[in-house]
Amino acid sequence: MISTLNLRSIWVLLFLTYSALLAYGSLYPLAAWQAERLFDLSFLWAAWPRKITRIDLLTNLFVYVPFGILATRALFQRRYSLAHWLAVCLLGAVFSTAMECLQLFVPNRVASNIDILANSAGVA
Repeated sequence: MISTLNLRSIWVLLFLTYSALLAYGSLYPLAAWQAERLFDLSFLWAAWPRKITRIDLLTNLFVYVPFGILATRALFQRRYSLAHWLAVCLLGAVFSTAMECLQLFVPNRVASNIDILANSAGVA
């Protein structure tokens, strides 16, 4: 039988692994970063694009669902309250925003406030 401590360690390992895979997918290709690119955060409050593809929106939404589930299981053991849910939502929003900000330095990647919103909704 798996003890509670070992089970929690498994959830933490799964959460960290999935987070690393999300970071890899968000920042691919990992080579040829352009450090001289301007760190312009104006995308955070930019107007919504005229065209939002359904597949891009759904992909960003559903790829963060496991992040929310794994974060909840890794951070909280038995009971889940509104405060726990808000903490996981905040963690997901911060992680998503960090990935989008880092995409500013990756060639052929576009940082988008819509992606942050969809990712955060997936975590919730």
